Amino acid sequence: MIKPPANFTHYGWLHGVPVYVDFTDPDLPIIDTRWYVPEFVLDAAEAVFGLFVAIWSVLDPYSEPMYAIKLTGLIKR
Repeated sequence: MIKPPANFTHYGWLHGVPVYVDFTDPDLPIIDTRWYVPEFVLDAAEAVFGLFVAIWSVLDPYSEPMYAIKLTGLIKR
């Protein structure tokens, strides 16, 4: 089992990429990739999400897109 970095509190997924999430500041969660997934994979997923948001905002200018972080578990120490 791969041991997560010390400051992260949850496992999860963001845009289909496995991530560690730190919710010590709930207004600004810190996200990092897990399972040795390179950071550019998360950047590419974010770019695709940004493209969809740009298209959607043209179709519906009053919508407010939100990030969907799926939390899958609490990191137990």
